[in-house]
Amino acid sequence: MMKGYIDRVFSYGFAYRYDQGVQKGLLTGKQAIIMNTHGKSHAEYEGIGMNKALQLTSDHGIYGYCGFDVKHHFYFDRADRPEAGSIERWTDEIRACY
Repeated sequence: MMKGYIDRVFSYGFAYRYDQGVQKGLLTGKQAIIMNTHGKSHAEYEGIGMNKALQLTSDHGIYGYCGFDVKHHFYFDRADRPEAGSIERWTDEIRACY
């Protein structure tokens, strides 16, 4: 579902185009903050390389490709069963980004 949304919103002619075969991001000057939630711990995601995969596909493959400057990428772990302390920590991390 998310891929379909991204494909429709970040579309050719709006978010990027090709000039003489060279890709050009049309959203240059825009900033992005990305938030990913997942059910596993950070250690589990890092162990299988998922954080790097998410960074490659979203930071570079979508937002960077379209010209965005990615300011921060949050990875909130164990979000399927969040504890109060985790929610407070995530809130503090988000506020510190601004």
